[in-house]
Parts: sequence; structure tokens; C-alpha cells
Amino acid sequence: MKKALILMLVLLMVALPVLCACGESEDESSTAPQTSETSEEGKLSFPLEKRDFGGTTITVLCKPKRSSLQFCPNEEYENSAINVAVNARNQYIEENFGLIIEVEEVSTPATEIKTMMESNIDDYDIVCDSVCRMLPTVTESMFYSLNDMLQLSQPYWDQNANEYLTLSDKIFFVTGDALFQDDLFTSAVLFNKDLWNQYYQETEGSLYDIVRQKKWTIDKLGELAKGFSQPDENGSWTTPECMYGIVTDGYTGATHLTAGANVMTASKDDNGEITLHVGDERSVKAFDKVYNILNDVTVSMYVEQVKTDNNWGVISNMFVDNHALFQVAYINTLIGIKENENPDKVDPGVVPIPMFDDAQADEGYFDGINIYQLEVAGIPTSNSKRLEETAYLLEALGYYSSNYSQFGKDSVTYSTYETTLKLQSVTSDDDTEMMDYIMTHRLYDLGGIFDWGKKLTGAYSYNLYNGQNTLVSSWDANKAMVEAEMQKTIEAYKNSIA
Repeated sequence: MKKALILMLVLLMVALPVLCACGESEDESSTAPQTSETSEEGKLSFPLEKRDFGGTTITVLCKPKRSSLQFCPNEEYENSAINVAVNARNQYIEENFGLIIEVEEVSTPATEIKTMMESNIDDYDIVCDSVCRMLPTVTESMFYSLNDMLQLSQPYWDQNANEYLTLSDKIFFVTGDALFQDDLFTSAVLFNKDLWNQYYQETEGSLYDIVRQKKWTIDKLGELAKGFSQPDENGSWTTPECMYGIVTDGYTGATHLTAGANVMTASKDDNGEITLHVGDERSVKAFDKVYNILNDVTVSMYVEQVKTDNNWGVISNMFVDNHALFQVAYINTLIGIKENENPDKVDPGVVPIPMFDDAQADEGYFDGINIYQLEVAGIPTSNSKRLEETAYLLEALGYYSSNYSQFGKDSVTYSTYETTLKLQSVTSDDDTEMMDYIMTHRLYDLGGIFDWGKKLTGAYSYNLYNGQNTLVSSWDANKAMVEAEMQKTIEAYKNSIA
């Protein structure tokens, strides 16, 4: 009861300036939301009235490295375009609104904030962590609903995430221009341009044209990979000396190649109803194709087959060192390749995850998100002292990180996507075209995020590791339990007091 009363008072504090603005007062301190109007071509005005919060510090609990870079400059990236843009944005916010941003880096922010809240520690105003760690916390009323705190319909917030990353009409977390991990960890197929030109350009033509013609299917991927693969000089497979059609890791390959068929373990329809799909015919048929490709050691090699401590490095280096035609990975892999010092490294191209078959042409291609790396931000319910300032800062971070603001080509969004990814990490207009397509055709798999019954995140990859495709029988045995767990979560979401 006490918590509910505090929450009501806090929300009243946030809403009070808005209510005052509805009167005749011309007090410039009002935070009344303003309708965003286009101030010049391609730009929007900041949708809140200007406030001065007098040097208030807002502290973000987040993961280290690129995660914290989303909020504060980081010496590790001192000379990067992103770091420069983040620094300029933060200086502007501090000088114009009196809000100072600080970060505290921990490995698992969502877990840490729960422990702190249980100990009545209220040092942190914003929490940013992986979507699969953040969304399940709503059932414990750990985060505020942002519906009345932020202008969530603004284009600098990811509208697909707003729609699909919730189980009710309440939105507890945001992603968008303020955060760039979603772009970096969107799945794709990278390919070796030199090897393609050497082996397939004459017979197949441009891979980009195959994609444009909607002929890029999982069967086509398997056919090309099989035709390319060669054992090592001893006739052995699954060694770094082989030439492989596909390299990947088990989770990424199994999950995202299956998702390319527009398949998710669970999804939300237009009426807000959540449906499980693992046992659907489309899911089963798509994974059959994927399993047969990835389980064939004469076609594919994945991380978990390498029995060394550096198994991830082995697979990554095979692609970098021109020992693989395709890599099923994430967009951020391009940055790693760019920074690799091997003078003979791969010249990478990028295309979407292939479709299930030609009949999917009207739907197009689909690319999933790495749920362990996609990050969202929320305001913990332990934040009662700086709630108004925190909400204002989040709005400012969203707007002033975007291309819609006056920063334009110097914005965090432009510096991340246009400069770091498109200008510096790929070498052709074809690649930038493909990347633009990929970013606008993302899937958010609610089942993988919530992992009800611990049976959804690894629903496909488990079969690969197990060496047997038992998807149908395993799902039949677990479906009722998964559905029951899902319903509990849905009810808890709807009843959350935050």
C-alpha cells in the first residue's frame, strides 16, 4: 500500500507541470509536451518545453564498453565517430537543460538493480540491459510504465519495439535512436566477395541481384554452400583448414535462419494476443531445411563443433582469413572485420537472411535480433527522487541522438549507422542498400525473450547440439507447460502496478 501511494505521488509530480501548463500561466519552467513540428526539411523540433534542472546528475546502470558508450563517452573509443557524437550530445544536454549523465558499469544491470531495490538502494535512475533480462522483470513491478512519461509515438523511438516488446498496453522499456545496439546486433548473412567472384560470379551472377529478384532462399544458400565446401588437405572436415560454405554459431544459425521464414517461437497479433509457433507447420518445415544444412559437416561448421577454448575465434577467423564463403552473424561483425589487422582479410558483403522459398516473395526477407545484445532502457521504481528529471533526460536522449535533431550528420544515429557501419565497414552501394533493407525488416521474438519454461530461446539450436532433429516430439511434450508459464506472465504484465 505504501509503495502504491508513493508511486501515485511520484506520478502526480511528473504530471503536475503538464496540468499547470493547461492554465494561463506563462511559467517557462513548465514541462508540458509540445507537438513536434518540422522546423526545416527532415528535422523536428524538440517536443518538450525547455527546462533547466540546475546540474542534476542522472545515473545510468548499464553494461560496459559499447553499452555504456550509448550514454557517455568512453576512452576505449576515443577517436571513433560515435564517441565524438555522444560527447557533443551530452554537452548540449548539460549546457541547455542542466542534466548531467553518469554511468555505472556492471555485467548484469537487471540483476543488480533487483538486488539494490531489495536493499532499498535508490542510486540509479535508468537501467539499460539486454531485452531478455529486462522484459521479464515487469512481472515483479520493478519498472515504471513509460506511457505517460515519454512521447512514445515520436519517430526517434523504435515503433516496432513499442508494439511488439510488451504483453499489454503498457510500455515499460524503450529503444531507438538513443540506443544503437539494435542496429549492431541485427542478423544477416555476410559473404566473401572475392570467393564469390572466383566461384560463382560467372554462373550465378551478382548475389545482390539474386536477393533483389527474391530468389535468395534457404535452399539456394544450402546449394551454394555445398558446392563451395572442401575438406582440408588430409580429407578431414570441421578443421580451420577446411573451406566451408557456411560458418556460424549454433544459436545464431539455427534461430535466425529459421526466422528468415518469418517464423518466431511466439508473436503478438494485431489484437494483442500472444501465440506460440514452435510446432506450426511453417516452423517445422523451415527448421528441417536449416537443420539439414547446419548438421552436414560437408557444408557448414559452427562454433560448438570446435572443441577448444577459442572456438568463437576459430570460426570468426575462418571467415576473416578467406576460408568460408558465408557467415551467418550480426551486423556488428563488419566492425570487427574492419578493425582486424590481417592485410589479406576478407572483403565482406552483406545480404539479408534468406527466405523459406519463392512463395515468400511478397512478404520479403526477415532478420532477427540477438536477444542477448539488443538493449532497452527503463526507469526503475526505486527512482522517486529524480523521476521528472529522468523522464525529461530520456526524451532528450532520444531526440538529440537522432537525425531529426540539429545534430543531423553529426548525430549519434548518423555516426553509428551511416558512418561507422555503412561508410567505414562496407565497400559498395549494394551493401548499403542491403543494410537499409535489413534494418527495416527486423523480427522481435517474444518467445525467445521470455523463454517460458526454458524451452523457447534454444528451441531450434538445442536440436543442433543434440545431433537429432526432435523439434516436433520435444514441442509436443512441452507445449502445455510453456503455455501455462506464458499465461502467468501475461496476467502479471496486465496487473503490474507500475
